[in-house]
Amino acid sequence: MGRKADGRHLAPHCLAYGQVVREFIASLGPKAGRDISQVSKADVARYRDAVQARTSVATANKLLKYLRVALGAAWKDGLTKTIPRPSSTP
Repeated sequence: MGRKADGRHLAPHCLAYGQVVREFIASLGPKAGRDISQVSKADVARYRDAVQARTSVATANKLLKYLRVALGAAWKDGLTKTIPRPSSTP
């Protein structure tokens, strides 16, 4: 289990959200250094397709939910004007 800067433990789901965000950023390749407002539906769709190819349906749905939550938080924080959401099927 991870720890916060003050030594308290992070809940396992917090670690999972962080891992999904890191994987998504890595999936962006050269676009990874760009502003979050530059993330497109096509970027999310490519990540979705890669996740679906390597995991079960249930796991893919869970990981994509985590990504939607992270992108939604970025929108709520004013970091982007839209939430890039591809259709649920490839």
